Amino acid sequence: MAGPPLLWVATVVVDLMRPYAIRTLRKLSMRFGADVFWLSYVLLRDGVLIATFATSLVFFYPNLLHN
Repeated sequence: MAGPPLLWVATVVVDLMRPYAIRTLRKLSMRFGADVFWLSYVLLRDGVLIATFATSLVFFYPNLLHN
């Protein structure tokens, strides 16, 4: 039962991390490195959001998988 609240906190943390990611992105001199950093941040953010949505759906509708 501790999974969804941890994912909710991770979602908020990843969302609040955006200014730090942009600040770090401006410091990178190599374009490839900046692209890899930004794409990994976006992938992490979207993955956490999708995992949070999926587990929250199961958490709030427990009979969803029963039928």
